[in-house]
Amino acid sequence: MKSGRAALLALCCVLAANAAAANWVKVVGSGASQIFVDTGSIRQTGDIVSAWYRRDFNRPMLTEKKHLPYRSSRVLSYYNCADREVAPAQWITYEKTGGLGKVISNEKVISLSYGDVPRGEAGEAIFDFVCKYVRQHKK
Repeated sequence: MKSGRAALLALCCVLAANAAAANWVKVVGSGASQIFVDTGSIRQTGDIVSAWYRRDFNRPMLTEKKHLPYRSSRVLSYYNCADREVAPAQWITYEKTGGLGKVISNEKVISLSYGDVPRGEAGEAIFDFVCKYVRQHKK
């Protein structure tokens, strides 16, 4: 029984540490949704930068495959700041805004596929924010 309690306590500590490490900064918003980048997740290796962003929707959206409703999504993407390219790596959708509630779907790509950053769209605002952030916070 003690080992079960210890494992539960350890899991709670890990989850609390991850929650505390998140620093969601609003990047762009519209009448339909708001987008935040977790500056605590931004990592740079050479020209490649990885970061999580979250999109909270003002009304329920439907997943592509099973058409299940969700209100928030978190996406892990890799950004090539030098070549202005992006490669999504993982998408997680949640029941509630803020990336909270039940996980509705969790999809990962097997192999990254970089493409041009879409100009004039939310993706460009996320890209610009992430690449500017790493330039300003170089160690």
